[in-house]
Amino acid sequence: MLNEITPVLGFDGLHRSGKGTQIALLAEDYSLSGRPYRIVRGDGTRKGLGKTPDDPISQWWQENYSTFFSKNRTSEENKYLSDLVFSRLMHEAQEVRQVLDNDSEGKGILFMDRTFISHWFVKRQQDSSISLEQAIKLTCPENGRTVNILIPNISYVFYVPKEELIRRVSESTDSPEKKEFRLKNISIYFDEFERLIDDIPSSLNDKKILILDGNRLPEEIHREILATSRGI
Repeated sequence: MLNEITPVLGFDGLHRSGKGTQIALLAEDYSLSGRPYRIVRGDGTRKGLGKTPDDPISQWWQENYSTFFSKNRTSEENKYLSDLVFSRLMHEAQEVRQVLDNDSEGKGILFMDRTFISHWFVKRQQDSSISLEQAIKLTCPENGRTVNILIPNISYVFYVPKEELIRRVSESTDSPEKKEFRLKNISIYFDEFERLIDDIPSSLNDKKILILDGNRLPEEIHREILATSRGI
């Protein structure tokens, strides 16, 4: 029965570090092989509009999305909302994984765009001393229940130099508003992300965490992911 649990690959990194590109390449591989897969968000927000594979229709997200971008929030409101987002996405990821378990008898795979590592990064922006263990010991703000954290079998963390990230964002086809938002985040939080990289353990609960050089050709990174995830 244990072998029938759907494996999970997680992807973390700053804006334009290559997470989405690698997920898309893997999805293409699995589509060609006929192996079932699903893509979920593990942290961050989504709109719930059903326009992309990782954003299925959700009335909850449609009703609450704008709340996460309200201005002039207090530090306590920021902490509440970051925990609320992560709790909600963890619950959704567990549900999707259960569907894959039932439908594919463990032969499918789940790709997670951002994981517990991204949540830890957010919490460190609120409290630079918080440990990984403290960041993922969480109760849901909505119902007070302990959040079941989904730890991927392998978590890939993409590191790309600051200047390269700025170049990628500047040359992207994103809207001017999104570019401004992403450039501001890189400017403010890149140093904290580098400190996070230094503190990331090589594993958590016997699940691997691998830091990848994201400043390479996508095909080269893809080959490394295929090699390190072989047998998953």
